[in-house]
Amino acid sequence: MFKEKPGHWNGFELIDLPSLLNNPLVELDHNPHHPHRLSFFAIIIIQDGEVHHELDFKRYTLKTGDCLLISKGQIHAFDAASHYQGCMALFTEEFLLHHVAPATLQKISRLYNYHLNLSQCHCPQENTQFLANIQETQASPTSSITPNILAAYLTIYLLKLEQIKHLNVITKSFDRKYEVFDAFKQKVEKNYPNSRNAKDYAQQLAVSYKYLNETCKAFTNKTAKNFIDDFVVLEAKRYLSSSALSIKQISFQCGFDEPTNFQKYFKKYTGDTPAQFRQMYL
Repeated sequence: MFKEKPGHWNGFELIDLPSLLNNPLVELDHNPHHPHRLSFFAIIIIQDGEVHHELDFKRYTLKTGDCLLISKGQIHAFDAASHYQGCMALFTEEFLLHHVAPATLQKISRLYNYHLNLSQCHCPQENTQFLANIQETQASPTSSITPNILAAYLTIYLLKLEQIKHLNVITKSFDRKYEVFDAFKQKVEKNYPNSRNAKDYAQQLAVSYKYLNETCKAFTNKTAKNFIDDFVVLEAKRYLSSSALSIKQISFQCGFDEPTNFQKYFKKYTGDTPAQFRQMYL
């Protein structure tokens, strides 16, 4: 994100938003007000006022005490007309895998499954405590266990958010369905250029097509086919808004043999041609 990161980058960083967005001396490799794709995870925490923020082409209104979870791979943009008062925590997947136990990681990872629409949360007390803990740790002399302490505070914070969202109240049936849904999501995100056929994914997961549909509907109110189509369109939008790839290149990237087929597919689901959509973000 930064051409030169402040402090020691160990996979976790807490950034003051006014300093990031309003300080001309901060050198970035992108315009934060334009859609850009993250290669790490982030949490935007609003401490005062009200702002608008765009995440995967959806506009969120964030008020004092709110936070917004942004997953690796998502597109977001700061609103140029909003005055952000708060912080943004950044952390990598490697940081989580290295410092968080697998059983705990499985629980908090549900918060970052953006298909579940859990991105926004109102949690003023949790935000205040989390920021106080992180700032106190970062103000202390750095030691070999500092990343472990930061990871512990981050884990506690995310577990509290999960509790607020009631994701900890689950059954064995929920567990099994979520396991299938999460595996399906991961396979679609990885293999969508090779297949947009829901039956292929059901076969790979060793479940029936009917069960896969029921599972998808339980978490997203979409059939498996609708889920795949929506994800392909979302990925196309991400490329169109944040990359310099040509529309022909994007069509191949999304698994279409012919750009004309991609353009028809995109217009069917969005009402715009890829060129028209891209123009909105130039």
